Amino acid sequence: MDDPHYPDYSVRPAELSDVPVILSIYRDARAFMRENGNPDQWGSFYPPDSMILEDVRLGNSYVVALGDEICGVFCLFEGEDPCYDVIDDGKWLSDSPYSTVHRIAAKRGRKGILKAACDFALSKCSHIRADTHKDNIPMQKALSKYGFRHCGTVYVRDRSPRLAFEYTGEENSPPSLTL
Repeated sequence: MDDPHYPDYSVRPAELSDVPVILSIYRDARAFMRENGNPDQWGSFYPPDSMILEDVRLGNSYVVALGDEICGVFCLFEGEDPCYDVIDDGKWLSDSPYSTVHRIAAKRGRKGILKAACDFALSKCSHIRADTHKDNIPMQKALSKYGFRHCGTVYVRDRSPRLAFEYTGEENSPPSLTL
């Protein structure tokens, strides 16, 4: 999914020394969400510092970088996500093994972080799932642009609903626009 509009980011596992920058990116992402009509998805404190540290320690947290500058962060979980066991108002496209991309956040002004995260995830598994809040219109657009399809509604750990998206391969690619 090469795109000349986005920088040539690299992705690497997050390190404990990256945590201050990661915290700053998540803080800015929460502010961006509030400013753009999505005050409830992450509220004022999600993800909590303890979760960020645990993600780094477990090797699930990744940073998206341009040279030495960390421009974004995400978590990648390989294997089944219990929150995705039940889906309402639709169904998953595939029952094959999948990875889940969670907690994607970009430094202000940086574009293409979702693309970099999903390209990286696809290098590990050809089937990806993700979810987002109904009010997170920028994420919904980015997922659709990448080729994810909306599949229904799942419920995260606190039982709040999220729109469920899935990418299973080439058949999900967005159609070509013709005039």
